[in-house]
Amino acid sequence: MLEVSSNGIVTVNRGDSFTLGFRINRGSSFLPDYYELQPGDFLYFALMEPRQRFEEAAVRKAFTNADQGTDGVVSMAFEPRDTECLAPGKYYYTLKLRRLVGYDDDKNELYEVETIRSKTQFTIID
Repeated sequence: MLEVSSNGIVTVNRGDSFTLGFRINRGSSFLPDYYELQPGDFLYFALMEPRQRFEEAAVRKAFTNADQGTDGVVSMAFEPRDTECLAPGKYYYTLKLRRLVGYDDDKNELYEVETIRSKTQFTIID
């Protein structure tokens, strides 16, 4: 079972396979600025316990332009192993965009990171 409310709250059964679709909006709901992932860009998904940091997330996934359809929706596929060992309860997810913006003089990649979705409730039920 997968339920996604209009405000982005997700509810899933522990251990289920599911896919979340997300369109990257760098603007607002009133003035959207949809972004298409470019080669070298990553959209990071993190599932955290309350008060847990992004870097310590229980589930972390990275998506690229290969995961984005022609409609601009990034398909984020989850397997049973992603949630089967997590206790049922309330978690939070966040999405961060890492955009490749160029290279420095030594040809090292330069990135900008932007939070696309702030912590939003994600409930796992048994």
